[in-house]
Amino acid sequence: MLAILVIAAVSLAVWFTLGVRRGQRDATPKPRAGSGAADDSDEWRSPPGYVGSAACRRCHEEQYASYAESTHSRALSEIRPDDEPPDSFFDHPESGFRFRTSRENGRMVHEASLLLADGSKFGGTRHDLTYKLGSGHVSRTYLVVENGLFLESPITWWESWRRWDLSPGYENHANPVFNRVVEDGCLFCHSGIVETSTANDFRMRLRELPIGCERCHGPGEAHVAEQTAGRSAAGAGDRSIVHPGHLPRALAEAICQQCHKQGDFSIPARGIVAAEFRPGEPLEKYRHDYRIRRTRSASDIVEHSEQLEQSACYRKSESMTCTTCHNPHTIVAPADRAAHYRSICLTCHQDQACRVASVNRTEQNQNDCVKCHMPVNDTIMPHVAFTQHRIGVHPKKPDSLLPDPLDRVVPLFDIAILSDADRQRSLGLAWETLALIDFNDGKNPRHTRQSFDRADDLLSTLPIEFVDATVLAARSELFYLRGDLPHAAELGLEVLRMESAGPRAKVKVLLPLGFAAASEGRIPEAARHFGELARLRRTPDDWLFLGRYEHELRHDDAAISALKTALRLDLSSIPVRELLAQIYHARQEFDSEKRLRNEIERLSRKNPEPR
Repeated sequence: MLAILVIAAVSLAVWFTLGVRRGQRDATPKPRAGSGAADDSDEWRSPPGYVGSAACRRCHEEQYASYAESTHSRALSEIRPDDEPPDSFFDHPESGFRFRTSRENGRMVHEASLLLADGSKFGGTRHDLTYKLGSGHVSRTYLVVENGLFLESPITWWESWRRWDLSPGYENHANPVFNRVVEDGCLFCHSGIVETSTANDFRMRLRELPIGCERCHGPGEAHVAEQTAGRSAAGAGDRSIVHPGHLPRALAEAICQQCHKQGDFSIPARGIVAAEFRPGEPLEKYRHDYRIRRTRSASDIVEHSEQLEQSACYRKSESMTCTTCHNPHTIVAPADRAAHYRSICLTCHQDQACRVASVNRTEQNQNDCVKCHMPVNDTIMPHVAFTQHRIGVHPKKPDSLLPDPLDRVVPLFDIAILSDADRQRSLGLAWETLALIDFNDGKNPRHTRQSFDRADDLLSTLPIEFVDATVLAARSELFYLRGDLPHAAELGLEVLRMESAGPRAKVKVLLPLGFAAASEGRIPEAARHFGELARLRRTPDDWLFLGRYEHELRHDDAAISALKTALRLDLSSIPVRELLAQIYHARQEFDSEKRLRNEIERLSRKNPEPR
């Protein structure tokens, strides 16, 4: 039972169809069919003022053409099966699953089947794919849309290896079968315009697929209206649109950093939705990213922007930014890249200053500055290598672990600009996130205790006006992970009474509330909490517990339905089959019970200790 509780706790863990005419006031792109809507009656949060990149094209044809050649324009797209890599399959021995990709009836299909010890396939799940993430230069990852939830397929095409393999983040999962929900923060960095459901912001739909013009230039509605009406002249003085080149360096960099400077986890600012960031504003106003201080090696992924800030080139310059080298409207052909980037380096550096003779570096690497000073390093992400942006003489020695564990949470942005209480709140939520990571890892009890204590100290002493649903939910989760169910439930009830409590706060508290109710014999309440939890997210254990409590209430039809959903989400679950078999036995449905007992026997031979 404890193992299941732990699994459930750590499960808390993401359309250019517009034509613009003069005088047309509503240029907003509309969501396309199949864009992920769970219910046509849902109300959707639409980011205000966005019109879509096609609205920019009429007046900015040249810039649009260059954008269309960029990887940003291919960050997310609908799948065209004929353009995808060949059908194939592969096995993942660690989890015991076989994965297959195929084309059927004009659709691309991914499926997973459990392999037993005798090599036979056991059960399976299959999904039609909807969208593709990535331009294909490094990899192609695929999305399934189910009831408004965007799910990452466990099957990715890795271009460098020219083969199919597990998707990032799935490699350590015991049950890697279409259960990773893509949240809005992930989808924000891979798509253009995202809407979220007001009923459940884990459900989303897309108004524009790829990263578009407005990601860098801000909402275009006012600009389109002014230009259409002829009320202002475009240029440096045009305040209706953002020109990144006219911003102070910190604000210009924030535009790139919204996706290219991310830590191990992110804390949304108080009372603000992080995805509402607009170009021209400080990123710290919306979110605070943190990195976990640990022993690092050259193989760790560190964001390019973070690396660049550590370089001497950046520190000694007042104007160097990402766009010094990367003009998003200039496509550099591979054959021209060495000369192109060398010319940028030579605007500050003298050619004769290089310690390697010109003839030697030309023979060795075509006199390419980048190959020596920004080498490509292997990373901890399977099959991927990234260019080192800490410009210098490489290899660099890895950072060492600081001796004081209280330094383990490192902010990537300047949170000193926040008020004292907002800074305390942000750090407290960061330490609570680290406490959950430490608890799940289980390798260093000392680190776990210290992260728990640090989070509790910061969050429990906040001024009352800074204690919102997010803070209370985090404290509830801390009590729950420490085994203090009564206090966890007490805070959880406070969260549910708050009108401002969103789905992310609710999923943290519904689990302890459900267990607390069950421990006190309030089974209808327990079933209600787990039913709400199951509707909000996609975790097989939620459906298992819902089925268990519905069975205790003698609602066996509802229990069977919940348990079948749990099996669909976890093909190898023995506890779900055990409970289903008991229910079928009580109903004298012995054929169904026998089938489940046979499945349990076969699975037990593969997994002697049921999960």
